[in-house]
Amino acid sequence: MVMAPIFVIYFSPAESVALVLLLELAVSGQLIPGAFKDVNWKLIAPLSLASWTCMPLGLWLVLHADQAVIKQLMAGTVLVFVFVMARGWRFKGRPNVFISLGVGALSGIASASTSMGGPPVILYLLSGPQNARSVRATIIIYFVFSVIPIVVGLAFAQSIGIETMWRAAILAPAFLLTAWISSKFVHYANETVFRRVTLGLLTIIALSVLVL
Repeated sequence: MVMAPIFVIYFSPAESVALVLLLELAVSGQLIPGAFKDVNWKLIAPLSLASWTCMPLGLWLVLHADQAVIKQLMAGTVLVFVFVMARGWRFKGRPNVFISLGVGALSGIASASTSMGGPPVILYLLSGPQNARSVRATIIIYFVFSVIPIVVGLAFAQSIGIETMWRAAILAPAFLLTAWISSKFVHYANETVFRRVTLGLLTIIALSVLVL
């Protein structure tokens, strides 16, 4: 939610989505080996199936919709999730196949059109009875499963070229380094302060995209 609205100021929506997903895939790649043993496969199956099914709609939007509309969609998506997180809302029911299909469908469309398909799945999984390790592992593997088809689709549509790959390669070292550093200090952060700073930053970014 931080990168996509900023990238879309400088690049096309399709390339912005591609850059975000490539960078996040690079981070997720190093986490895959340790995640497999804790994955909730019963949840991942319907989430992924629905995501793959609805992903073409998201790809169509980012490739063919007016770029100004996509920018507004990205900014609006960020503001919606900022509001949801600020309110502390979480899904109160228990995960089941039908709800998983709906969440997966929403995530697939959002991932392909804005690269922001993670929040619906995260909010949904946090509501369940599974422990934190299982939730984290499930999110990591789901993300990998859902992102690869989008990247392939964008490449097939010629929205990922050599220039995009070079940009991702240039940005990746700094992204991976800071992700590693933050993982070492996350346990020391004051949750209230971190939450306020993050939500404030996201709000500023989203509003900036709307006015630029």
